[in-house]
Amino acid sequence: MKRILLPKPGSRSYVLLQALIAGPGTFYQIAERAGFDIEEAGMEHRLRMTFSRGIQGHARLDGIMYVLKEA
Repeated sequence: MKRILLPKPGSRSYVLLQALIAGPGTFYQIAERAGFDIEEAGMEHRLRMTFSRGIQGHARLDGIMYVLKEA
């Protein structure tokens, strides 16, 4: 079984993962909880890319909610 590494502390992926640890939520709820302003030019796109690449191994999409795969 391949071990999934945690993102580097301080990275965008790490901050999003910390927000997800606080509880499941939609993309917008997690981004808000992490303190990102998705109204900033290009931020929503960058965050969506981070969700799909950076924390994909740690989270799964359940309907419209992102939840942790493992503790």
